[in-house]
Amino acid sequence: VRSLPSDGLRVVDFACGTYQILVLTDQGSLYEWGGKTWLEPREVPVEPHDREKLSSVKKLATGDKFSLAVTADGTLFSWGSRATSCLAQGAKCTKIVPEPTPVPAGTFGHQPLVDVVASSSRCFAISLEDSYLA
Repeated sequence: VRSLPSDGLRVVDFACGTYQILVLTDQGSLYEWGGKTWLEPREVPVEPHDREKLSSVKKLATGDKFSLAVTADGTLFSWGSRATSCLAQGAKCTKIVPEPTPVPAGTFGHQPLVDVVASSSRCFAISLEDSYLA
């Protein structure tokens, strides 16, 4: 985290997973490190068509080699290893999802999410209509 303040970035939220740390900056950027891959924070790569939506992240969660982010409009993004089954990307999901990818809206009954939490291999989401989805 030493390099983030020196780059003029302020951390406004964070999540600690089993092997990684994920932070949200005051400029809406996501940084991650850990997992024997990154010893210093690196900006999470984001597809250009998802950049605007991901600039409004409201909630972060991390688990065992996966990360989750909920945006202001209730969209859930997931990335990391499929092994924990917490990516919610469907049966055709690749083994590794390297970038934040929107979870299909039908996964949560087309309801926007307001919160998400994760442990090593479990995740739990709350929808706008107070449905609890695991």
